[in-house]
Amino acid sequence: MSNAYLSPLLNDAQFNGDGTFLAGGLIWFYQVGTSTPLLAYTTPVANTAWTNPIVLDQRGETGGEIWLKAGSSYKMILESPPEYGQAHGVVISTFDNITGVNDPGTTTVQNWVAFAGTPTYVSSTSFSVTSDYRTTFLTGRRVKMNNSDSTTYYGTVVSSAYATGVTTVTLSPDYGESVSSLISSVSYGFIETGAVSSIPVAVLAGSPASGSQHLMWIDYDSSIGLRWTADNGTLSSNWPINAATATAAASNSFATQQTTLEGIISARINAQNDVSLVNDTTSWGLLEQSVGYAVKYDRSTGLYSYGGFGLPAQTGISNWSSLPNGMIFQYGYATASNSGAVITFPKAFTTASSYAITIGAYGTGPTTHNEIVVRNTSNTSFTAYQANGDTFYWIAMGY
Repeated sequence: MSNAYLSPLLNDAQFNGDGTFLAGGLIWFYQVGTSTPLLAYTTPVANTAWTNPIVLDQRGETGGEIWLKAGSSYKMILESPPEYGQAHGVVISTFDNITGVNDPGTTTVQNWVAFAGTPTYVSSTSFSVTSDYRTTFLTGRRVKMNNSDSTTYYGTVVSSAYATGVTTVTLSPDYGESVSSLISSVSYGFIETGAVSSIPVAVLAGSPASGSQHLMWIDYDSSIGLRWTADNGTLSSNWPINAATATAAASNSFATQQTTLEGIISARINAQNDVSLVNDTTSWGLLEQSVGYAVKYDRSTGLYSYGGFGLPAQTGISNWSSLPNGMIFQYGYATASNSGAVITFPKAFTTASSYAITIGAYGTGPTTHNEIVVRNTSNTSFTAYQANGDTFYWIAMGY
């Protein structure tokens, strides 16, 4: 962005009344509407200032270009050459409120256009104005309502109806606001949103207090494409994905679901199972339909669990868990025998040689006992031998 913009005036040659060049003429620069000097510049980067005033050369020219400071408005005065010993000559022209060409800092586009008529209160969601203003208060257009108690409320036009010389404007007021009985004037949005507008169609989001009015639901179906449906929260017929009928869903789909217990955002691609973000009163997390949660946050404990960990459904005397890299941890306790006791793993390993077992004495067993021997290992079990028939702990780790 430039630091200065070209002056629209006095960059060309200036002349006397008889058509001769205004040699020695003066151009003065002041802040708009004042006699306070304000510098002008010789370049758009505003690194070199003109003298104030500029003295015109023999051709009535400045000998350069006049650039005005960005965001500033000037008063510029053109004078004849001054008499000897005088600072000023005779004023030829005064130009006030001058800004640089295309200076964005001095160009203002208002958000609101003041409506010339006087609104009359009708209800908490409507007001009326005299004459037909349906083309002004278009559906979807924003309205600012100024009240006599100095409050300002806002809303969006839902409809405008004209009858017996009066236009009644019905609004969807912003959350927590309404059309006040103290309404004194209104303004409408600078941008109109009617059928001829260049703005895409917008959908009202509704009241955040209830979350049940004017809801917009969006999904993708391979046979339809993107679509939206607005309703009052009834989703029974709106979605290609449903918890009870997911297997019949479209090959590619995206949807949201809502029940009294949870909210779900689901996606499916190339007939793969739904991947969903689930939020309910007890937890939230990311899950895959046939596998379960990849990430889950438990609201009661404040703890996270992560996908890839094969967490067992319940505890017991033997159980297992796994890591995302596939390593399996298993544990339990059992009783050996002289003839051999077969202990079955809660979860099978890949092969008989893909794991290792550690044996430890049970805390309430005898103080002395013979060594427990492990034999006949397979991917699903091992056999424990010991003459005393002691109870023991075991831990197995592997793949």
